[in-house]
Amino acid sequence: MLLLHTIGAKSGKERISPMQYRDLGGGRLAVFASKAGADTHPAWYHNLVAHPDVTAEVGTETNSYRARTATSTERAPIWEHQKQDYPGFAAYEAATTREIPVVILEPT
Repeated sequence: MLLLHTIGAKSGKERISPMQYRDLGGGRLAVFASKAGADTHPAWYHNLVAHPDVTAEVGTETNSYRARTATSTERAPIWEHQKQDYPGFAAYEAATTREIPVVILEPT
């Protein structure tokens, strides 16, 4: 579990969103804008697109990251592994017509 701290795209206020993550190695993490298969992106995704400098809490550590949406080449293997390890993500994908964004958090 990860707690993602973003800045509201409209409000400018800090928002905290709990979510699953995937460790990509080298301090990089991936998070998934699944919104349980809804047809719209979650608010936290809009926030980090507007303000990509974020912090994330994993366990007892809090670190700063620059967030970006994965390219299609990067996304494919990360998303496939996530669906294999956590089949609920495949169900989210089946429930919507949108491509669920994979967001890469790179340490700053």
